[in-house]
Amino acid sequence: MSELRELIADEIAASEASVNDAAPDIEFQRPGREAARVYSVRLPQDVVNSVESAARLADVPASVVIRGFILDGLAARESTTMSSVVDRLEADLRSLRQLVPA
Repeated sequence: MSELRELIADEIAASEASVNDAAPDIEFQRPGREAARVYSVRLPQDVVNSVESAARLADVPASVVIRGFILDGLAARESTTMSSVVDRLEADLRSLRQLVPA
């Protein structure tokens, strides 16, 4: 058992030693889809808790919630027509309804 503890301690030390290193760029492509890039981000624990709570309520993985937030934020920056603003508000309303118990 002490060998396992030593291995875990070594992995923790190696992880902490590289905590400020940039994550490598990784490209991934599923068949029939465009290439995607994976990013690693650090989030404060309260943000992680909020993301995980939203994911549980929506019954989806936390990565889906994070991806949705990013895409929504980018879409909001690009959308300036009244129609796109109304679409965004409707989508936000649907999201809020999922979070509030009936």
